[in-house]
Amino acid sequence: MVSQIGKRRVRYHVELPLPGPARADQRFRMRNTLTLLLVIVLACTGDPTGPGKVKAILIAPGVVLLTQAGATQQFAATAVDESGITVPGVSVTWRSSNSAIVRVDGSRGVATAVAKGSATIIAESSTSSGSASVTVHLPECVQPIDVTLVPGQMLVTDIPTSATCAVRLPAGSALDRYRVAIVRLTTTQEVTAPNAVLKLTPRGPVTTAAVTAPPAGLPPLVDAEQVALLRASSDIADATAAAHERMRIAEADLLRRLEPFGSPLPTLRAPQGPRAVAPAKKTFVPRLSHEGTCSLASKTPATGLLVAESASMAIYQDSTQAQNQPTSPANVQRMLDFYDKFGRVTIESYFGAVPDRDGNGQVVVFITPAVSGLVAAFVWGGDQLSTASCAASNEMELVYFNATLIGGMGGGNFQAMETLVHEVKHIVSFHHRLAGTTFNSHPTWIEEGTAEIAGEIATRKAWAAANGPAVNAVVTRQSFPSSGTRFTADNYGVYLRLFRTREYLTAQPNSLVFGPANDGYTIYGSGWHFSRFFGDAYGGAGSSPGADAALFLIQNAAATPSGLLGLEMATGGKTFDTQLVEYAGAVMLNGSGAPAPARGFTTYDFPSAISALSGTTLSYPYPVTAVGSSPSASYADRTWSGPIGNSGLRIHDFVAGATIGADITVQVEEPAKLVVVRLR
Repeated sequence: MVSQIGKRRVRYHVELPLPGPARADQRFRMRNTLTLLLVIVLACTGDPTGPGKVKAILIAPGVVLLTQAGATQQFAATAVDESGITVPGVSVTWRSSNSAIVRVDGSRGVATAVAKGSATIIAESSTSSGSASVTVHLPECVQPIDVTLVPGQMLVTDIPTSATCAVRLPAGSALDRYRVAIVRLTTTQEVTAPNAVLKLTPRGPVTTAAVTAPPAGLPPLVDAEQVALLRASSDIADATAAAHERMRIAEADLLRRLEPFGSPLPTLRAPQGPRAVAPAKKTFVPRLSHEGTCSLASKTPATGLLVAESASMAIYQDSTQAQNQPTSPANVQRMLDFYDKFGRVTIESYFGAVPDRDGNGQVVVFITPAVSGLVAAFVWGGDQLSTASCAASNEMELVYFNATLIGGMGGGNFQAMETLVHEVKHIVSFHHRLAGTTFNSHPTWIEEGTAEIAGEIATRKAWAAANGPAVNAVVTRQSFPSSGTRFTADNYGVYLRLFRTREYLTAQPNSLVFGPANDGYTIYGSGWHFSRFFGDAYGGAGSSPGADAALFLIQNAAATPSGLLGLEMATGGKTFDTQLVEYAGAVMLNGSGAPAPARGFTTYDFPSAISALSGTTLSYPYPVTAVGSSPSASYADRTWSGPIGNSGLRIHDFVAGATIGADITVQVEEPAKLVVVRLR
């Protein structure tokens, strides 16, 4: 029998009466059957686990004391009904009554102490809510911290929040100069950057600012048209980075789904005998830059026509696109030559051997209308998988490329050449993530930053081969041609990275790992700049050409954990927090004339090199105290306030008076540090 109850089909069984003595047993069984039926009917007429039955949300723990800024507490929420019985499957969102005191992750329920005070943490379902109380007690400092530095030295300290723990810049000779950076140590990907406030309070009578006028800036080596070309290239980089961000997230999701089954890669197939000539036509499963799935739905195979090839790479163009927008064979050959001479050797020495899934010994480049607009190129890691693991895989090492970018080489934009090396680095990284013991991919800022290192080192090698500075030499303004053709295929990649560095540090908040929306932030600029510091400071890049290769090789290896743990392993145990404050010191001291720090930049004098673009030697590192052409502020009663990103820097530049010192206090969301360096 079947009954329609509560819109559910319930099948039950009723036994017919039996004759004689079996009736008593039959009645007993019928009672049990009907009792079970009643339970089923009650279950079907209403859902006791639905949100309408939730009476309250209980939060544990209910009372929390946090004693350090940046300290965290994981809260758990339990939904209960009127009888106090747990109601499963109820989702909640979290919020804080005062985010200036305690922040909380809206989906995970992790609270973070920000400042001294109390706040209520609230968990809400669609019908009910619950709360817990958090008190943040921060012990006061017992005395101020006196700065006693000689030029080139650095002080790292906790954030001085009050007069009792102020950082005290000394009185001294006129024009003693210090830089002070607020460094935010979190890597959380926040949408809204918190505020940071630095207050300078003079000790003694305030006098007229003792700031000397900066020397006259040198004229830029590039003209307005060339700067506009770099601006267009930077816009392309930003759009490409956004597309890559989507790809990296999709790849990470793919890796998580594949992880329970172990590495799904086929065995690498070594070429048999002499390398076969690439076929004149090749069929591809096209992919758009915003796609990240293995689905074959709505995909029509595309035919690629071979444009040119070498022993290590074959470049095809979509046959339909080739009819209307044919790619110049000369430009394609230039890309192949650059990759074969400088790109492949850079990738293999810095990041590992290029895999060969299809056994043809070649990376394949597909010039396709699927890469359009400002997106330069991209790699989808799923193309390295078998079709059994990823139906839409092309089962090869494949780079999708923008035809317009390649055509730009005719107008002096040589971005396509170093972009090709950048993209092949992504192929190697995905291979190592698959081949490793963990499938976790690198965070985007690390993966993109190190891919930018691949493009930069290949460019530096090409530049050195064309009578430019050695790969391990310090790049200054004098490294670039002062007359004639300023942009060349050999130095364009360096110019572009200097331009992005300027864009990164001049933006506030200038997050390293992730930037809030609409702040002018570029992950290529920040990621490369930090990775360059990483290779210089920890890899000894300035000592000899390629000296830093071993460091990046460790970081990218299959056996190395991804992300911050990988950075720590590659540096022999230095935490990211330690690296970040050293990075801040390196930025503030670079090209300043003060002695170089123990961990600093060794292959770039950024103030000098960037002056080739801007015409001034005093811009980098773009302190927030700058007014007009002067970067410095004198010891006066002043306050500087503005947003600070995660792993961001807010740099201040101060010139001392002859008779007065100054106290520095800061208000900023922790975790953070204050870094002070002395320039002179």
